[in-house]
Amino acid sequence: MDDIIKQCIDGRMSVFNAYNPTDEKILKKIEDLSKKMNEFGEGCKDAMEFNDKFMKSPLNEEYNNLIVEVAKGEVEISKPSIGEAVADRVGTSIRNEVMPSRAVRADKRDQMIRDIPVVGDVMQGKQTFDLFKRFKKDK
Repeated sequence: MDDIIKQCIDGRMSVFNAYNPTDEKILKKIEDLSKKMNEFGEGCKDAMEFNDKFMKSPLNEEYNNLIVEVAKGEVEISKPSIGEAVADRVGTSIRNEVMPSRAVRADKRDQMIRDIPVVGDVMQGKQTFDLFKRFKKDK
């Protein structure tokens, strides 16, 4: 397998390390997904082909669903104390008065997406490619 493809796979799989899952079922699913992704990567000649095929494959949906499952499983639901509830209410009131614009929220969202390993690199590459296409002269 190409080293860059391996880095793409490792980058995607590193997302799960941020959650540090402990559930055996989840760990098994992560391990199985890693094996599938490595097998998928073996069939690709370079990283561009891997990323293109991966985005269109059912494996991408499985990967995204597993991220959601891991993230949901690691969140603990607890009742806030009275002080936390009051602080939250005051914070909400202040946020409603000083609401950031849609553009600011979109920029923050885009930056959060760019900070995800590999995904940000793919987005940056696509934006650069689109920019070059604009300046390409038609013959």
